[in-house]
Amino acid sequence: MNIRGEQRFVVLLETAGDLMEEQGWTAVTHRAVAAKAGIPLASTTYYFPSAEDLTLQAAGQLAERHLAAGRAVLEDVPARRASAARAARLLADVVLGTDPTDVQLTALLDRHLRASRTPDVQTLVAGWSADLRDLARELLTRVEHPADNRRTRLLVSALEGLAAAALADADPDPAEAAAKALVPLLS
Repeated sequence: MNIRGEQRFVVLLETAGDLMEEQGWTAVTHRAVAAKAGIPLASTTYYFPSAEDLTLQAAGQLAERHLAAGRAVLEDVPARRASAARAARLLADVVLGTDPTDVQLTALLDRHLRASRTPDVQTLVAGWSADLRDLARELLTRVEHPADNRRTRLLVSALEGLAAAALADADPDPAEAAAKALVPLLS
């Protein structure tokens, strides 16, 4: 691959985001990103001096993708009252993604554990989570369900916790299981 400068940085960053989404946070290493991108290993260490920097920037890439996907879901939702079941499913699509694989879902949920251990990740995750709650609040308002800050935070947190529990229980569709379990909170 013959790419230079800014292009090389973008390719490496996108590749790191891909790896994080496809294989989880621990898959993001200088060597793995370079190999997947088809770019020399020295380029990854030039642009990302440490593994922590590479992981943090890959998490930023994942956050951008996650929020963009949530915005896309929101744009397609008509402004009218939705049943509790429909609101829960839409909320799961915004918060967890549409039809996420177990690995993608684990990568999204893992951000909270990583944030608890790493101050730089905590800063990134705090912004990511706030943006996600804003999307959720906008969705709830659009489908005519109460959406104050406390309720929205509770619903997003509950949904993420329910998805984590469904993953741990080896549910075949953890996002759907989480959405179904959330329905009573929206009724």
